Amino acid sequence: SLLLVPDRLDSIHGKVRKSEHYDHVELWVLRLLTSFESYLYDLWDDDRSRWLGIAGLPKRIIDSEDDGKIKARLKRRLKEIESKPLKRISPFFTNIGYLAEVLGLSPAEMEILTFAGIATRNHYLRGGLRTMNMATREFAIQVLCCVLRIPESAIRVACQKNSTLSEVGLLFNQDSAYMDVEELLNLEDGLAQHFFSEHDSQAQFMSKFFVAAPRSDLATGDYPHLDRDFRVLKGYLKHTVESRRPGVNILIYGPPGTGKTQFARVLADSLG
Repeated sequence: SLLLVPDRLDSIHGKVRKSEHYDHVELWVLRLLTSFESYLYDLWDDDRSRWLGIAGLPKRIIDSEDDGKIKARLKRRLKEIESKPLKRISPFFTNIGYLAEVLGLSPAEMEILTFAGIATRNHYLRGGLRTMNMATREFAIQVLCCVLRIPESAIRVACQKNSTLSEVGLLFNQDSAYMDVEELLNLEDGLAQHFFSEHDSQAQFMSKFFVAAPRSDLATGDYPHLDRDFRVLKGYLKHTVESRRPGVNILIYGPPGTGKTQFARVLADSLG
């Protein structure tokens, strides 16, 4: 027979295989089990064994020890894991950094995206989130506070419907307030695959989201009649980029073939 435990397969041959980021999954589940237990399962529910299994407890211990001893085990293991920082050396974390730099994600947004990415990829954690007893956006916020140990105020800002994660369509893009935690924090499969794939550079990673426009063959000197407009627009756009002001648009109007596209490219090039 096969015994399934978090991110590993214990086969009849006794071989153990841990998948990537198992240490993060174990940490998060231990935090939920020691601080959020009443929301995860009923004490007589089969989900209890599922969650304890995700935390790494063998079935023989789950079946033989009482709740007091099991909780003590969980707390000791959590203290051990939290005593040293987890390693974050993998293509996934590199790619999170690439996206965070381009979008200007806050530390809270980066941690939420990290949790969502690993939870989407990890069958056991994803299934556990699906079994939680409550299914609201508010509950998802409380789960994130518990798992990530980030102040609630920062989590709420990151989870707003006008937040960066929501506006670019990564997370929190469900209209209903009554969605389970797994649905609210779920990345699309294709997107999750992209995050976990290795890329040679930030440009290669971002090519899934943006296509770089070709640079212009012209320069500002080719538009002497628009010198004043160019300086005004450059200053305006530079301030917009630095202040991260949303909703700024510029309309360039004129007949076909008069250089509108080239002018826009020259302007973009001047901003770096």
